[in-house]
Amino acid sequence: MIKIASRIDSDNRISLPDEVRRALHVGAGEAIVFVIDEERRTVAVDPPGMTIEDTIGSLPFRPNMSDDFDIEIEEAVAEAMERKIERLSRQ
Repeated sequence: MIKIASRIDSDNRISLPDEVRRALHVGAGEAIVFVIDEERRTVAVDPPGMTIEDTIGSLPFRPNMSDDFDIEIEEAVAEAMERKIERLSRQ
């Protein structure tokens, strides 16, 4: 475990030392989360979890895939119906 100290200024702000920012992979303007364990009297600093906005564009484009899920659903339903009709016609 590594301990790194920082001071609270007159406006009740703290500066995150470079080592802490690098360890959390955060920079200026980004949010961090303070996790308080009152029983053990400790405070941990974590990067925040991902928001839905953070995920936009995080997956690569997949060729032959539509961005319109309504079309994808309609096509999947139509294919399923065709398979059922084919199965019923063989009986």
